[in-house]
Amino acid sequence: MTNVDNLKFPKDFIWGVGTAAYQVEGGSTEDGRGESVWDVIRKEGNRIADESDPDLSCESYKFWRDDINLLKELGVTLFHSDMPMYLFESGGWLSRDTIEAYLKLVDICFKTYGHLVKYWITFNEITNYGWMNVYPQKGFPNHSPTRGDRLGVEPRKMPYLAMHHMLIAHGRAYRLYEQNYKTSQNGEICLIITGRYCFRASDSDEDGQAQTRANAWKFQHILDPIYKGDYPDIMKNILGDALPSFTEEESTILKGALDVIGINYYLSTKVKNPENVELCETAEEIDGRFKYAEDLGEKISGDTWLRLHSPGLVYLLAMLKNDYDSPKILITENGCADIVGALQTIHDPHRIRYVSEHILALHQAIGHGNIVDKEKECVDSNVIGYLAWSLIDNFEWTDGFSMKFGLCSVDLNSPQKTRSIKDSARFYKNFIQKQRDYYRKT
Repeated sequence: MTNVDNLKFPKDFIWGVGTAAYQVEGGSTEDGRGESVWDVIRKEGNRIADESDPDLSCESYKFWRDDINLLKELGVTLFHSDMPMYLFESGGWLSRDTIEAYLKLVDICFKTYGHLVKYWITFNEITNYGWMNVYPQKGFPNHSPTRGDRLGVEPRKMPYLAMHHMLIAHGRAYRLYEQNYKTSQNGEICLIITGRYCFRASDSDEDGQAQTRANAWKFQHILDPIYKGDYPDIMKNILGDALPSFTEEESTILKGALDVIGINYYLSTKVKNPENVELCETAEEIDGRFKYAEDLGEKISGDTWLRLHSPGLVYLLAMLKNDYDSPKILITENGCADIVGALQTIHDPHRIRYVSEHILALHQAIGHGNIVDKEKECVDSNVIGYLAWSLIDNFEWTDGFSMKFGLCSVDLNSPQKTRSIKDSARFYKNFIQKQRDYYRKT
């Protein structure tokens, strides 16, 4: 077991855990709430792995006091994989009208809660949303309802158009906050990226080029417009008119419109140059002309997609540091599911090991140790915090409740949806307390 007891992080380093509204709240008919995209998906049948009741939830809307007792909220995400169904039926993020609807929500949130919130996250995992939540795409889980107006957009162009509109919405939300709220509230705006960091499968030039393309599709696609004002040339050259263009005004609004990069990190993979791109398993691989070769690390939760490979996080931080001049970074999700088929989940040493190894990797990456290989050195990454995923076991989209990432369990069969603290939660709490105690003494 990796021992992190004696590690010392900066005094103002942020420690926390994450939750997400739809994944924990329930209350689908409470207080005038309208029907959401995921309400519809769960009622369609054969869409959720565990076939759980569409109304089953952790009921945080009802038992919020229990959850507040488990955490102190650090930030608010404004869009996370869900939207009102009426917006989706009108085109969702394929329509520019959704940008205007989003900005109305954002303005209300800034105005109402800005005095309480330090970090605003405009979007969580734009690329995942584009590939999974707009229209069924080859090789991806389908997170879109069967009904809805796609506005005549070609299926291949849908992910890129939706992500394009979300980027524009992010830029405009940033400028709205900057102009109307920044001076009085002094908050910061964050956008979360996600994806497997991609290593090359071999030393061949072809696999090296495949690695470049893969990481462009996963990371530069979203960050280049914000830091450089436009999409990567490699994507524009390959996609042609399938990739939308920014107007000069949109590029100006978007460039520099970010205070903190959020990273959701779970695993890394090797990629190679495909012999026949049409035989690749996902639409993203086909467009990006790369092929997944193998995921790296141990299957720490049993037979699931999740792996333990903390070096991949360090390499991702190194890439972002080099590409974007040492940006401020917050690890917004990193976590581990219960072992598949385990009879009990309160005692979870595998999760403690998963979290510990990533904490150690972060400690090295921010300057307390060198990670060096023949290509690069990663020290002094500007990481400001780490949020474990998640506070409680929750609804994991098409996996339903079959994958449990919580540091605390939820008895979904009990009337009170009883919360129980796992060993990993006690470990994490004690680790954070040692950080605080150290600085109280110095």
